[in-house]
Amino acid sequence: AMLNFESIFRSTSRSLTNDYFEVSPGETDLRAVATKIVSIKPDGIYLLLLPPELPIFARQIRQLGYKGALFGPAQLSNPDAIKVAEGSLDGAWLVTADDSAAGHFYQNFEREFRRRPSPESLNAYDAAGLLVAALKTSGPLDFLNNPLQYVGVFGSGMSFVSPNTFQPPLQLKVIKGQGLEAAG
Repeated sequence: AMLNFESIFRSTSRSLTNDYFEVSPGETDLRAVATKIVSIKPDGIYLLLLPPELPIFARQIRQLGYKGALFGPAQLSNPDAIKVAEGSLDGAWLVTADDSAAGHFYQNFEREFRRRPSPESLNAYDAAGLLVAALKTSGPLDFLNNPLQYVGVFGSGMSFVSPNTFQPPLQLKVIKGQGLEAAG
C-alpha cells in the first residue's frame, strides 16, 4: 500500500525528482542516504520507512540541517516511532484514520497496557468486532455482506465500499510533540 501511495503521488506531480533511496531492513546508520538527500535540497521527503529506521532517519536528516517537509502514509502514526524520533518528526503530516470517536477505546487500552496504541490498531479492533457481531447473528455471512448496522470504535461513520470491506473515515493529521493532531 505504501508503494501505491508513492506511485500515485509521483503520477500527480510533474515536479518531483526521480530520486528514490532504499534502505535495508534493520539498517540504522542512514547518514549516507540522509547526506545524499540533503544535498538534493528537496522541498519535501515522502517517508516509506518503518520503525526502527523511520525515527532514526528523521533524527539524522534533521541533524544534517534538513528543514523541509516530511510526510508519508499511516506508519508515521506509530507512537513508539514518534517518541524515538525525539521531536524530529514534529510537523510531519500523514493521512490516517479519523479516531475522534475512539476516546473510550484509547482510555481502556491505555489503562490495560499503559501505552497509547497506533490509530491503525483501531482498524484491526473494528475488524474483529465486526466478526464477533456477525457470529452473534443467525446469518453471519448475510451480516458480513451488509453490515450497515455495525457501530465500531470509529463510531458509525465507516464506509462499506463492497461486501466485507470497510474504510474508516480518514483525516489529515500532523505530528505535534508526542502525538497527532488534526490538520487545519
